[in-house]
Amino acid sequence: MKFNISRILKQPYPLYLEFSKTFPAILGISIFVIFFLYFFKPFGLTDSDIAQKKLFLSGFGFIVFIILSFNVYVLPRFLPTVFNEDNWTLAKEILWILWNVFACISASAMFEFIQPDCPFTLPQLLQGYFQGFLVAIIPVTIIVLLVHMSLLKTRLRRAEKISKKLQSSSGEKEQALLRFDSETGTENVNIPPKDLLFIQSSDNYSTIIWQEGSQIQKAMLRSTLKRLEDQISSPNIVRCHRSFIVNLASAYSVTGNANGYKLYLKNHSDPIPVARRYGKQVLQILNRLTG
Repeated sequence: MKFNISRILKQPYPLYLEFSKTFPAILGISIFVIFFLYFFKPFGLTDSDIAQKKLFLSGFGFIVFIILSFNVYVLPRFLPTVFNEDNWTLAKEILWILWNVFACISASAMFEFIQPDCPFTLPQLLQGYFQGFLVAIIPVTIIVLLVHMSLLKTRLRRAEKISKKLQSSSGEKEQALLRFDSETGTENVNIPPKDLLFIQSSDNYSTIIWQEGSQIQKAMLRSTLKRLEDQISSPNIVRCHRSFIVNLASAYSVTGNANGYKLYLKNHSDPIPVARRYGKQVLQILNRLTG
């Protein structure tokens, strides 16, 4: 098999911005910076420097904590189209980490240069960037690739297992009709839950797709996806993406990659994406449906 680095870098990759997952990493990296300076003495540091500048050296850890926190919790709010988990790739993850390295080095350099006994020089700054990226680039790339391969392997295995169960399961047959009303109340759609395939949103409109006999039917209602979601009582019909609600009883196959899963529905050719934050719930329901 030909090694194609461009194709690998375009592979999906999970974007982690949740506080519960990122804060421990940010705190750990900040503490690591302090311990690294104290014990490994890089950049020409000596024991006397460590003894005389303990508070100063600890400041680098604090600077790293502030910069990483800003990048993870503030920056994505101003650039939502950039930090879109549906379009996040391996290449973007590597660039994102290197940007954090660049920002931390820049802030640390400014912190160092404002000290009275450390005059600013351009060669020092360039040396700091060179050393920082030299230290970071190889482990960053290796770690990201290893995580990607691990996630891909795990999700492929789960998807294959569930797909086999789906193909040998008929699913649940519910009889109570689903009623979807438009925001104006002048339009509505009534269908059996077992016939619904999925609902897709587009701005303030949502398109409902269902199977009626051998035909695929569509209806567009003026309604947000969240509003239609609130009208659903079936446990098998759930939100799986910011733009999709899906009937998991209609799924016959699942595929997975490092960023999430894709569902294949009966009598519908295009896969339905499952965003990472909905993945756990979707898998739980599919496992229940397949026994």
